[in-house]
Amino acid sequence: VSMVTAGHPPILQYIHNQDAIEEHRMHNIALGISPDSRFESKTIPFHTNDIFCFITDGLTETYNVKNEQYGMDRLKILIQKFPLLSAEIMNASMIETVKRFSDGQELSDDITSVVTQIQ
Repeated sequence: VSMVTAGHPPILQYIHNQDAIEEHRMHNIALGISPDSRFESKTIPFHTNDIFCFITDGLTETYNVKNEQYGMDRLKILIQKFPLLSAEIMNASMIETVKRFSDGQELSDDITSVVTQIQ
């Protein structure tokens, strides 16, 4: 699959047959910043039961009452812990886990995520 990001965090791929998560980074600026922008794309191989997570930084940059950031590592642990959940349940779990982590703190950014699972 070929993918492009526009100023977003890396695309996370859970590689089922390796029980590993790979970050696919592209160093593109946000869409609409410059009319002369060129965007790097990346072609990523995938297999049955692989999972792709596309997120905005609001998800990983959420803080709790101790001023700790949720971060990419916590997200990766969640994905790797439940790799056979449906994409819909995985997505809902990611958002719910971040909201619980924030423990009522006001979110400072939007939280957007899309999860796809290769069947």
